[in-house]
Amino acid sequence: TENSKWDDVAFALDPKAPQSQRAWMGSIARLLADESKPKCIVVATASGKSAQNISSFRPEVPIVAIVPSVTIARRMALVWAVEPIVLGRLTSLDKLNAKVSQELLKKKILHKGDAYIVVASDPLKFDTLPNVIELRKA
Repeated sequence: TENSKWDDVAFALDPKAPQSQRAWMGSIARLLADESKPKCIVVATASGKSAQNISSFRPEVPIVAIVPSVTIARRMALVWAVEPIVLGRLTSLDKLNAKVSQELLKKKILHKGDAYIVVASDPLKFDTLPNVIELRKA
């Protein structure tokens, strides 16, 4: 943290800085993706708004939207760089991470040992704003 390039970042003074929690999470996901070079960003979303938000920051990696229904998946298929996967409603972050890793390996989006970012809420309620960002390995 000493001599970090982030020490003097003044997001609050920047008029272009994100103005909502969802926007902050999208911005942070993009920054983390730029720094850590993961294979994808995974976002658990009930409505698709969190995935759309992350997409608006145009990360250089694909976004995998974990959605509860086919209806939302169809909507997400139209969003830039978003690939929807229907996994239904999951009850915990641990279950989400296990299921996501398994599904992404099966679909060959990830290979064993690949890094990916997870954006979700904890406790995992699909109707709450994201409050967790994790860098994980498959």
